[in-house]
Formats: sequence, structure tokens, C-alpha cells
Amino acid sequence: MTVVIQGNKCFSETVKNKGMVCGHESNHEGADCFCSQSSCAGLREIGFQAGRTIELKRFEFARIKIGINVGSTDVNDRETVKSIVSNFVLELLKREELALAKQKYEVDITQEHLNILNACCCRKIMLTYGLTLKSGTNEYESHSFDVIEEIPLYDGQDIMEAFEELSDYLAMQLKYHHDRIKFPDADMGV
Repeated sequence: MTVVIQGNKCFSETVKNKGMVCGHESNHEGADCFCSQSSCAGLREIGFQAGRTIELKRFEFARIKIGINVGSTDVNDRETVKSIVSNFVLELLKREELALAKQKYEVDITQEHLNILNACCCRKIMLTYGLTLKSGTNEYESHSFDVIEEIPLYDGQDIMEAFEELSDYLAMQLKYHHDRIKFPDADMGV
């Protein structure tokens, strides 16, 4: 069993007045939660990935790829876990695809299935967002890029919350690169 501290930051600073130390300030941010992740040695790993390439407009495309891996110790339950994992990925993929068309989609995942996914150990979420965009300077050129991240989840961590956080983070990265290509003369604030 490995113990890790998830998402905590600590900043400290020595306060001086006219060069003389007169105090100390510290700022602690984060969830203050100690969490654990099981050792995956000897566990069967079950996973599923699916992706889509979607035409946005003439010769511009968006790519989405979602994957989940989980560790399973119960061989008899393997087919159930496989089914739940693939359904979870396909439902999220459908939601992401419809979001590109500015449509809402409520994922069809039961709380029972979420509980099973949250009870699995050695879980990882993989997410890729990508774009192929026409160049802002030459109509016969295109730029292609993908932002990719794979994150491990600690035991008991809510898989939907983790996916939402990862999705929001990668969406910001995608927007930055979109704007960098489409508006090359704009100040990106970096």
C-alpha cells in the first residue's frame, strides 16, 4: 500500500522590515486529504478506449479519445467490470461529441455502476482532445495537435469528478493552442 498526499500546496515566506526578520507567513492550499492507492502487482488490468474524429467545418476536425483502466481481483466479475468500463467510456464519449454541437447529453450510467467503478483499484483515466485547424496565414496549410493526459486515481476517489476536472483542464489547454494557431498575432498572456 502506498500513501500519497493529493493536491496540497504549502507556501511560506519570511517577512522582513528594513532588512530585519520580523515574522513568518505561510499559506496552505488543498484538500488536506491523505489518500492511498493500492499496489497493482498481480492484478488483472481491465480497460477500454474509444475515440471519435468529428468534422467541425470545411477541412477542420476535432478528436476525442477516452480510456479507463482498472485493476480487478475477482475473475468471476471480470465480464461485468468490462461491460461497465466500456459503457462508461462510450457514454462520456457521446456526451463530449454532442457538446461540440452545443447539445446537452445526460450520461446513462447508474449509481450502482459508478459505485463499482469507484470500488475498483489501480484506476487510470486517459483523455485526449485534438484539433486539425486551417492555418490563419495560408489556406492550403493545416495545423494538427493533441493535448493528452493520463491520471491515476486514488482508492475511493469519485471517477466522475476526476474525469470532469481532467476534461476542464484539457479544454483550457486546447483553447490556448486553438487561439495560438487561429490568432497568431494576439497576445496569449504567457
